Amino acid sequence: MLIDQIAIRNFRVYFGLHELALSLNPEKHVTVISGQNGFGKTSLLTSLVWVLYGKLMTDVDERYKKEIYESGGYKKYANKLMNRPAAEYAFSQEGVLKERLTSTKNILEKETIKDQISDLFSFSVTVRLTNIFIPHLPCKDVSIKRTYHTLNGAEDIEILIDGKNNELTKTIGSEIFINDFILPKEIAKFFFFDAEKITALAEVKSLEEKQYFSKAYTEVLGIKKYTDLKLNLENLLLRIRKKSADKADLKRIESLQLKLVESNNLLDLYQNNLSKKEQEWVIKKTDFSEIQERLVRAGSAMSFEELQEFKKIRIQLKEEIVKNKNRFNDMLELAPFAMLAKKMTQAKKQLILEERQSHHTLISNLLKEKYNALLSAFKDYPELNQDGLKNILAETLISDVNIDQKVLLNFTPEQYNQFNAVMENLGNVYSKHFKTLVADGRRLQSTYNITQKKVSDAEAKADDPVIKALKETYESLQNDIKSLDDAILDIRVKLGILEKETIGWGVSQKWPPVFLQSGHIFRSKVSTPFRLKVSTRLILRRF
Repeated sequence: MLIDQIAIRNFRVYFGLHELALSLNPEKHVTVISGQNGFGKTSLLTSLVWVLYGKLMTDVDERYKKEIYESGGYKKYANKLMNRPAAEYAFSQEGVLKERLTSTKNILEKETIKDQISDLFSFSVTVRLTNIFIPHLPCKDVSIKRTYHTLNGAEDIEILIDGKNNELTKTIGSEIFINDFILPKEIAKFFFFDAEKITALAEVKSLEEKQYFSKAYTEVLGIKKYTDLKLNLENLLLRIRKKSADKADLKRIESLQLKLVESNNLLDLYQNNLSKKEQEWVIKKTDFSEIQERLVRAGSAMSFEELQEFKKIRIQLKEEIVKNKNRFNDMLELAPFAMLAKKMTQAKKQLILEERQSHHTLISNLLKEKYNALLSAFKDYPELNQDGLKNILAETLISDVNIDQKVLLNFTPEQYNQFNAVMENLGNVYSKHFKTLVADGRRLQSTYNITQKKVSDAEAKADDPVIKALKETYESLQNDIKSLDDAILDIRVKLGILEKETIGWGVSQKWPPVFLQSGHIFRSKVSTPFRLKVSTRLILRRF
């Protein structure tokens, strides 16, 4: 199926007649319609849905169901579809035409004027489709025109096949013709949606949406034809069984059928109640969001429960701040030891100097021993210049650097190692722990201040009459939504139980089939496919 042409007259943003021809070229069969917001893209999409389904457009998309429900019904919604400038022009011309109507006595002219008035207060959409296959009815194109008259709320639909009226559309009805031969409502959702709907189609979560798409898939894949044929065969089998069954079986069949009828009626009732509750839920949810947005703008979107929760958080933060301060005070008690770290640094420098001095003294003593030993050895050689040798040895072995340092601590190696360990712990651990406590204190105080401000603002604005009224409405809607959620859940549970019972009663009717053969009754235990074949042959023979 291809859309050849669309004609829109006085529909939403389209004032007057607007025609749009689409490409039928198989190599260029994609038409892109773009424009800024408010330029008529959504109106064009809505016009296609409306021309095909009219008041049944609620079955195509949840958005249309919501808009019609919020408008107060289909009639009021349809009146809103009329283009405003066109409606204003119609009202301006109505008086002139009515004067002409009262002044003329010509019946033909009167009818013409009435038609003109009706045409002024109406809007219409026409769509011409090509490449359509209708069984046993070859055609080139189908034209569908839907017109709505705002004066009396009448809606007309005209379907032309190859430019002419056809008995098929009159016999089965225009709505059934469109649904069966043009585009079933179950799969229209796949054809008519804007860009924002792509995400919604990809994120199907609820059971109702899954069931809806399951129906759509059966239409697209042709499975519905098979299921309809199967249902027809089962009904024929049931009629054969009733004719061939005894009195007890007939009573059982009648009893089960009555239960099925009652169950189906109850299912319809539950479905209607569920639909009403869901529509009411959508409206309440929309109102709830609007009130919530107004409260946010007023700076008081906090509910009573949220306020109590923030007060609890404020108490917890206050307790954490007190604990942090106690830990901080404990750290301050260790501050003298931290401040002593400077003195300990000086002590460590003194220890290093003392260690160097001890090493220097030891080496100097060893060198003096070597010096004295060499002098004693050279005394055995009187021919050598003893004074010269003495000077050379003194310059080489005896240092004249004086690093004499007063020994204050005189630590042993073990004491020196212990001192280093204490110094390292005092320098690193205390500093890190102190910084962590300071950072935690700042964070807790900042969070407490933010929470305190929220609580103070909420309490200060609680006495504002406007905010008070909004909060009352907010809480009322919240309770209504919760009640609706419970009611919807209850109805769905009842529906599930009833559907299981209905399936059970339907299965109970399928006892072993009875066949008529030469005037005798035989109960068969053969497989289902064979039973279907035999039953079908019996039906064909009887007809």
